[in-house]
Amino acid sequence: MWFKTNEDNCNGVIILFHGLNNRPELMHPIAQKLKESGYNILVPSLSGHTQSYDDFKHITHTAWIIDVKQAYQLAQAEAKAQNCPLYYIGFSLGGLLGVLLKAEGALPHVEKMVLLAPALETTFFANLLVPFLYFKINISIPSRAPGFYRAHKKLPIQAYRAFFEIKTKLHELNMSQVNIPVKLYIDKKDELVSYKKLSRFIKQHTLDKWQVFKLNHKESKGIHHMIADPFYAGKNNWITMVDGALALFKKED
Repeated sequence: MWFKTNEDNCNGVIILFHGLNNRPELMHPIAQKLKESGYNILVPSLSGHTQSYDDFKHITHTAWIIDVKQAYQLAQAEAKAQNCPLYYIGFSLGGLLGVLLKAEGALPHVEKMVLLAPALETTFFANLLVPFLYFKINISIPSRAPGFYRAHKKLPIQAYRAFFEIKTKLHELNMSQVNIPVKLYIDKKDELVSYKKLSRFIKQHTLDKWQVFKLNHKESKGIHHMIADPFYAGKNNWITMVDGALALFKKED
C-alpha cells in the first residue's frame, strides 16, 4: 500500500516494513505522519502475514527476502521517477531483513535507515525456542502480539525457523555496506531484542555511522517490544522516533 504526499515535490521515498506476525497496518500511523511531511511511503506485506494460517505454516526465509527485494524495486522506481532519495524503515523482523539485504548489496540505493527494535540480536527468552528448530516438528506457539495488529493467533515453528535462518545468515556477512547513516530505537526492557547484544554487534562490526537511542521504558504500555505502535510505545517515545526519522531523512541544504 502506498501513502503519497499531496505536495508538489516529494522529499523522499520510504520503504516501511512490519515485524513477525504483524499485519502491515501496524506501520500505517508512522506512514501517515511521514506522508504529511512530504514523503511517499510504501508499506508492503511479508508473505504469510496476509494469507491463511496454512500458508504461514510453510513460510520460508527466501520468500521474505524476495518480498523485500520486490518492494525495493517498486520504491526505487518511484524514487527515480520523483528524482528523490530512497530510505528504509524496518520494525523487528522488517529491520533485520533490511540490514541483511543492505549488507548483501541488494539495496544499493537505500541511503539511510531507521531501525525500530530490529531483531539482529535476540534475548535469552527468545532463544529458548532454538533447540526445537532442528527437529522436523510442526507445533504452533500462542502469539503475544496485540490482537488488532496480529496476523495470526498462533505462530508456527516454521516461522521461527525462517526468522532464525535470516539471523544466522546476517551474522555470516561483512557489515561494511550497511555502515550508512542509521538511527536505531529500542526499549532496554525489550522482551525479544537484546539491547546489550545489539550494542556489542554494532561495536564488533565498527558501525560508526549508527546511532542508538534508548526509549523511556516507563512509558511502555506493557509490551516493550511493540514500539512501532503509538499506544504501546507511549506517546512521547513514538513522537521521538518519528521526529528522529524526519530529522535523519531531511535534505541537507
